[in-house]
Amino acid sequence: MKILCLHGMGTSGRIFEAQLTRITRQLKADGHELVFVDGLMDCEPTNDIKLIYPPKYLAYYPIAYPHYVEDAQEYVLDIIEDEGPFDGVMGFSQGAALAASLILEQRKRNSLEDLFKFAIFICATLPFNQDDRSGLQSWEQAKSGAKLVIGEFAGEIEAQKPLGFPEELKEVILGRYHPEKTPGAKVPIPTVHVIGKSDAYAMQSRLLASMCDNAQKTIIEHQDDHRMPRDPRMNDQIAKSVAVMIDRVRFAAGG
Repeated sequence: MKILCLHGMGTSGRIFEAQLTRITRQLKADGHELVFVDGLMDCEPTNDIKLIYPPKYLAYYPIAYPHYVEDAQEYVLDIIEDEGPFDGVMGFSQGAALAASLILEQRKRNSLEDLFKFAIFICATLPFNQDDRSGLQSWEQAKSGAKLVIGEFAGEIEAQKPLGFPEELKEVILGRYHPEKTPGAKVPIPTVHVIGKSDAYAMQSRLLASMCDNAQKTIIEHQDDHRMPRDPRMNDQIAKSVAVMIDRVRFAAGG
C-alpha cells in the first residue's frame, strides 16, 4: 500500500524518514511504499533537532492563520492528485494535525468518500477547522487559565520554542476540531495513535484519538516526550500495530 508521510514542525521529510527508520524498514519489507513530503515554509527547529539533523527545517504552516492552513491543505491535496492515490497517511505532530484536518474537511464536503483508508497519528496535535475563526479568543482564554474548552491548546504555552504559539497574537487564527466544540466531527477510518506520556501535547493527542472510531483505533503510549520512542521494542510494537491495521484494511477490501 502507498502511504503519505507528513513531518512535524521544524523538521523535514528526510528527517521524518530518519526518525521512523525502524518502523519504515518493516513497512518497506512488507512491500509498502512511503512518500515523504516536505513542508512549504522555512521553520526554526528545536535545539534537539538542530543538534542531530542538518538543515533543511520546514513547516507546513508556521502559525494557524486561515490562509496558511488553507495553502497547506491545498498543497497536500495537489500532491495526492499528482502522486496518488494514497491508501494511508502517517503524520507526526503538525503533520498528524494536517492529515486529520484533511480527513475531516473531506468528510464535510463528501461524507460518502474518505481521503484515506487508514491513518497513523504520532504525537498529534488537534487539527485546525477552516470553519472556526475563534482560535485567537480560545488562545487568550488558555493563556489566562480560563480554558473553557478543555485541552484545545494544551501544551502550546509550555512547548519548547519554536513549537507552540507566539506570546502575542493579534490576527485571526483558526480554532480546532475538538470533541466538545465539534461533537459530530469523526475520523471514521482505522487509526493507530502513538502518544508520549511525558509529551506536553499528550492531551491533544488523546482528544484526537477520542474523535476516532473506537472499534477501529489502536492507542500506543510510550514513556518519552514529543518524539518517537527511543525504546526499539516500542518501535517494533508500533510497526506491528500498523501492520495489523493494514492487514485488516486489506481484508475488508477483499484484497
